[in-house]
Amino acid sequence: MKKTFTLLNILLITLTIQGQKRDVKYKLDPFGKKTNKSFMSLASQYPDNAMAFRITADSGRVYQFNAPKYAAYKVNYVNFREKLEDITGRKLSDSTIFIINYKYKDDVCSDSYSNVLTDEMIASKKNYFDIHKTFIEKTYKNTMFICLFETGITLSKKGHTEEEYFFTDLNHFFRKNIFLNTIVCGSDAIIRPEGLVLVHNGESRPDWIANHLNSDIWNSLFQTN
Repeated sequence: MKKTFTLLNILLITLTIQGQKRDVKYKLDPFGKKTNKSFMSLASQYPDNAMAFRITADSGRVYQFNAPKYAAYKVNYVNFREKLEDITGRKLSDSTIFIINYKYKDDVCSDSYSNVLTDEMIASKKNYFDIHKTFIEKTYKNTMFICLFETGITLSKKGHTEEEYFFTDLNHFFRKNIFLNTIVCGSDAIIRPEGLVLVHNGESRPDWIANHLNSDIWNSLFQTN
C-alpha cells in the first residue's frame, strides 16, 4: 500500500501554502526535530506524510510533517450515514458514496483564513466547489459531495435550501472517528457503503479525490481483487 500511495502522491506535489508564516513558532520534521526547510521541500522529502499543526500556550503555532498522507478505515457505514442525515436534515440512500471535504478550526491555509465564515466568504468558496460537486455527482454513480467544518468554525447562512452542502460537524463526530489529525489545508474522505473509508490529508482538488473511486486505484489501495 505504501508503494502505491507514493506513486499517487507524485500527482499531487501542489502544497502551495500561502498563509503559513502567521504566528509560526516551530516547524518540525516527522521525528520532532526543528527544521527550516520549506513546506515544499518537506513534501518532496516525505511524500507519504502531510503537515499537521497545533496551537499551544507556550509554543504558539507548531507545524509538524508527521501526519499520514493517507489513512484507511473499516467503519459501520450505517452510523456514518445516519450522522450525515442528522447533519443535513435529509434522508439518504444506503447506497450513497460520500465524498467529504473537511476543514479544521484555526487552519491558516490561505490569507482568507477565518473561523467565522460570512455569506460573502461562503459564496466565494462555493464558487470553487460548485463546479467540482456537479462534476463528481454526474460522473460517479450514487455519490454525494459535501463540505464539513469542524465545530468552532461559524457558518453564516442567509437561508437553508435543499441544495446546501456546507455543514458543521455536529458533536465532532467525523473529527473523532476519521479526521484524526489537524491538517494544514484540510482533509478529504471517501466513505463507501461497504464501510471502507479512504482519508487523504492535505491540499487537494475534489475531482482528484473522487478519481480514487476508479476500480484500479481503489482496489490497489485496499489490496483487493
